[in-house]
Amino acid sequence: MAFLDEDNNITGRLIVGGAAVVGGRFLGANLLIPVLASALAFFAVGKIRPAYANASRLALAILFGHAAWMAVGAIVMPSMREQVMLDVVAAFCLFAVLLWRMSKPAMIALIFIEATSLAINVFLLVTSAEGAVIGALVAHILIRSLIIFYILQAWITGTSKAMSDEDLVDAFN
Repeated sequence: MAFLDEDNNITGRLIVGGAAVVGGRFLGANLLIPVLASALAFFAVGKIRPAYANASRLALAILFGHAAWMAVGAIVMPSMREQVMLDVVAAFCLFAVLLWRMSKPAMIALIFIEATSLAINVFLLVTSAEGAVIGALVAHILIRSLIIFYILQAWITGTSKAMSDEDLVDAFN
């Protein structure tokens, strides 16, 4: 399951790009801010932490883009502020910690928070009344799923490009 090997990194880019195009077609502006912020964060993380593997960079970039989108939403729609502010603060804090050091406890915290929020988003989507912000909920579900996928891939394949087989074995012991 090497979507983002250094030798074959085009596959992962095509998956993310395709998801963005298809999602953008059905979700419209709901993905504009997170996609743009994620793209900028992907390149910034690459400059700040060039040793991070692409899966790590993608997880951080998507996390940053999602947090930026929720922060903008909290500013534009003050009624949403109470609902998203804890999530925004947690996401930016975990982004900073994982940018500083891709540690297992921070990765576990990110997976836990995203999985919990994903379950809440799915519940809200399933129980939502007609006219609810279904597009935004679907976007949240898609984004959270991508974050979990890429952080798990970073965990499994190694968070750094230079990680040897011995380091990978040690990382899981």
